[in-house]
Amino acid sequence: MSRLIKLYLRLYRAGGLKQVLALRDARRAGVQRICLTIHGQRVWVRVDAPDVRVAIKNLGDEFKPLADLVQLSNCRLVIDAGGFIGTAALALAGLFPQARIISIEPSPENFSLLEENTRHHPRIERIQAALVPSRSPGVARLRDRGTGEWGLSITPGTTHDMSIEVQTVSISEILEAHGNAGPVLCKMDIEGGEYALLQEAETWLDRCDVLAIELHERIVAGTEDLFFRTNARRSVHKMSADKFLSIR
Repeated sequence: MSRLIKLYLRLYRAGGLKQVLALRDARRAGVQRICLTIHGQRVWVRVDAPDVRVAIKNLGDEFKPLADLVQLSNCRLVIDAGGFIGTAALALAGLFPQARIISIEPSPENFSLLEENTRHHPRIERIQAALVPSRSPGVARLRDRGTGEWGLSITPGTTHDMSIEVQTVSISEILEAHGNAGPVLCKMDIEGGEYALLQEAETWLDRCDVLAIELHERIVAGTEDLFFRTNARRSVHKMSADKFLSIR
């Protein structure tokens, strides 16, 4: 079965036949962006990008196990590191109704969709920046590793068609501004940038009650080993091949 047919089947289950036909027609017409209803949420997505697949996953069951954690029963702050187009922020805002969601995304193109998808949500704050250790300079270079907007990274490596400077922000800055009101969840998927953050884990990790992280060993060798060493005193659970849960 082709990848496109699989996507249509997943979209059918998440939004129904009307959404499948809308996406199919948009592809045929060469439309770049379309608004779809996915798991009950109206979101803007790019037609020829992983956006639909990500939205189906984010707005479905991906984050629901987090809401069952007793450590997050009164969660007040969610750091959404790697906000992409905002669907994770929307899902997390629904799961944690008392929390402020800080969604961080460095890509200008991704960020424009994140803004569009979350601008009407009063508890979602958007920051266009790359997440870095607190000792890093105020700008970083965002690189295309050959994946396009889906996998842009600030880690050194092969640069393809795009390399731009972006502003930076640290977890410590965010925690100092928002992190004293109650339990903190950090969801992190930043395409290899987690390695540098884990090297400075002593400045922020103990202040996050739960860390839900995707590790990118294929981008930065040694990331998994560093993760397990820095989380040795926490409870670590494997959620999938490269996604882990660390609980204080």
